[in-house]
Amino acid sequence: MGYRVTKDGEIICDTPEEAIALAHAIGGTEGRQERKPGPVDATSRWTEPRYKDFMASIRGRHQTSFLDLLLDAPHGQTDEKIRQALHLKSNNALAGVTAGISKNARKVGIDVSQVYTKERLMVGNERISEYKLTDAFRSIAQQMKKGKLG
Repeated sequence: MGYRVTKDGEIICDTPEEAIALAHAIGGTEGRQERKPGPVDATSRWTEPRYKDFMASIRGRHQTSFLDLLLDAPHGQTDEKIRQALHLKSNNALAGVTAGISKNARKVGIDVSQVYTKERLMVGNERISEYKLTDAFRSIAQQMKKGKLG
């Protein structure tokens, strides 16, 4: 893993993949239990009907593909990889996709922060964004895809 620490304490990675690996390594797992797929926890607002309503409100193929990409990547995806997979030319186009997801989440009474997270990372001299599904959304999405609910 190639990275440098500046005298100001800033960590600079050479590639997005190294930044993500370092972020996970720094986060560690001590004191935390790995979340196993199962029923959505009691604090989650995700229910089967709410999930179905949310997914039914998703109209654009880019929005569905965005969620599917993140579901297939438990450790997240960078903005660059998402843009490549969705054939988007810029982060402005990606912002349109995420704005649509946010709008559809609000329609069913969910804040987009309960669907996915976005973390800004520094890689070399470049700022990148990493998108990742929340544990609760990932759990119910996996259960619904496997047919364990409904």
